[in-house]
Amino acid sequence: MMEYKTYPCEVKFRYLVRRNVSVVAGFFSEKDAADYALSIGGTVMQADKNPRNAGRIPKFSVREKDAIKERISQGIPMRRIAEEFRCSVGYVQKLKCEHSL
Repeated sequence: MMEYKTYPCEVKFRYLVRRNVSVVAGFFSEKDAADYALSIGGTVMQADKNPRNAGRIPKFSVREKDAIKERISQGIPMRRIAEEFRCSVGYVQKLKCEHSL
């Protein structure tokens, strides 16, 4: 039987192991979490990526990003789009790369 180092903390880990209703342990790798869950008869779930709502507030809403992507697809130059939306050309390029996927 393998030894698992477990930590009962929901904030720091990417994968949590639950047994019944409560969280039993947290892991950084999905494989370790799955192995531990099998050994105790629990289930694996992903932790919230941002449980404290930390980080930057997005500058543009989804609607504004869609408007930028629409102008990109119309063939409007990126510099003109950046001036219109008061953002950097790099940000418009980033949305263009995401849009092509």
